[in-house]
Amino acid sequence: EAFSKDTAREWGGMGIRSNVVVPGFMETAMSSTLTDDQKDRIYKRTSMKAATSVRSVAETVSFLVSEKACSMNYLVVVAHPDDEVLGAGATIKKLTRDGHSVDICIMCSEAKARAFRPDDNELNDDLDASSKMLGIRNKYAGNFPNIEMNNATHLSLVQFIEKAIIASNCDVVITHHPSDTNNDHMHTSMACQAAIRLFQRRAEVK
Repeated sequence: EAFSKDTAREWGGMGIRSNVVVPGFMETAMSSTLTDDQKDRIYKRTSMKAATSVRSVAETVSFLVSEKACSMNYLVVVAHPDDEVLGAGATIKKLTRDGHSVDICIMCSEAKARAFRPDDNELNDDLDASSKMLGIRNKYAGNFPNIEMNNATHLSLVQFIEKAIIASNCDVVITHHPSDTNNDHMHTSMACQAAIRLFQRRAEVK
């Protein structure tokens, strides 16, 4: 990993990419000789509690060496305006600087319950200014209740994020950690985890 990072820093300016693929335990002819008990012990030490397929590794490598990996669409889904800057501002700037497209989806865009909230015009101007500074392409603004997203139905949250996923044609979704202690952040994260499985429900979504 360290070698790959050094290589990326050294050769990235010349358009040469460096990646590391670490698939872990894989289902192969060699591993097929293991007993179920041996496999179970190995699975317990993996994050997904399962083996990686050869096909999934091949597809990952195929993607990394393709032109698609050079320019990707990212969607940053956050609960409140300024969460995208405070939580992922540096990442967004780096992505857009490197030629990727980044959209943001803000669930509680009005943030009505926020203390010391500026007026609507100032809030929108600040959001536009920060988006321009970071190179954000599009914004998708929701009007879910601030600090009360637990009162919104899970389905409505998921469907709003799904619309942003389709509109942005994103390859990657970035959002809050599911263990975030902020109520709105947690519900946004949980809704994202459901929304990103949209491809399982709609064949036209890849």
